[in-house]
Amino acid sequence: MAAKKQKELEPVVLEIGEQLKKLRQSKSSSSEKWAYDTGINRVMAYRAESCNCNMTLSTFMKLLRAHGITPKEFFSSYDTEYESYFKSNDHKG
Repeated sequence: MAAKKQKELEPVVLEIGEQLKKLRQSKSSSSEKWAYDTGINRVMAYRAESCNCNMTLSTFMKLLRAHGITPKEFFSSYDTEYESYFKSNDHKG
């Protein structure tokens, strides 16, 4: 992704990609094996981690299921860290 577009992404979106990458790395899995295990395209798995796409909720749920975690568990750290982001009207839709 071009550097300019990367900077335009909301911090919370970048964090989601980073968190997905950390989950995969915690299982010492290559991105190719991880993609195969989740049943999604290898390129999509890479893009999800690098925030180089707007993945569907279906893809996101497949990734969480492959890691054996719920959306609530995945977003638990967002409760306090991004509370002001979600409650603010300062960001664009």
